[in-house]
Amino acid sequence: MAAWHAQDDRRKALWDAQVLTDQRLDNGPNAHGAEQGDPARANEDRDAARRPTLGAFPWDTRIGNEVTPKPSAFAINKLRDMKYVELYCFTPAGCRDHASHITTITPDENLTWEQVRDARACFLSHITYVRWDQVHVNALALFFIKLDNHPFIQTSEGKQALVWYQAHARDDWHRKLGTPESFNIAILNDTLLASFKNKADDAAVQDNLALVSTSSLRAHATS
Repeated sequence: MAAWHAQDDRRKALWDAQVLTDQRLDNGPNAHGAEQGDPARANEDRDAARRPTLGAFPWDTRIGNEVTPKPSAFAINKLRDMKYVELYCFTPAGCRDHASHITTITPDENLTWEQVRDARACFLSHITYVRWDQVHVNALALFFIKLDNHPFIQTSEGKQALVWYQAHARDDWHRKLGTPESFNIAILNDTLLASFKNKADDAAVQDNLALVSTSSLRAHATS
C-alpha cells in the first residue's frame, strides 16, 4: 500500500504544478490582449490553445524507486468507463501477458492470495489515475487493507477464503453501485467470510483424501 500512497502523492504534486502553469498562462500578456478585444491576439490565443503542449512536472520530485507495471490499454479503458476489471490485469503476470500480446485473463476467484496482494497497489493507482471518485477509491483501499490484516491470512485455507471473498465482493459491489442494493465494500461480512472459509476447509479435506487414496493405490501397485 505504501507504493500506492507514494504514487498518489506524486500525482497530487503533478496536478499542483499543472494548475500553477495554467494560472500563469491565464495571467500572461496574451490573456490581457484577449480581454482588450484584440481580434488578432484572440486568433493567436486560439491557435496556441490548439497546439500540442507538454504536461507540467514538479521540479523537486525525482523518479520513483519502483518500476510501475503497465496494464493493457483494454484494462485502462474499461476503468475509464467505470467498468469492472479483473485483478489479474494488474498483476505482474498480467502486465507481462499484455506486453507479450497474450489476451487470456484469469478470473479473480482463480487467483492466489499472493496475486491479489501484488495486484492491489497497481489497481488502486490506476483507478486514481483515471479519476474515479475519491470515495470509491478510499473504500476499495480500505477493503484491501482489511483483507490483508484479517486473521484468515495465517493459513492457506484462510487465504483461499479471502481470495474467493474478494472476487465475489468486488464484482457484486461494482454491479450494484447506484442501486438500492448497493453497499460499502469496506465493511467486511464475517458470515460470508466464514462460509468461504468452510468451503476452503472442505476443499482441503477432499484434496487430502484424494492424495491419501492415490498414495495407497501406488503402494498396492508396487507391492
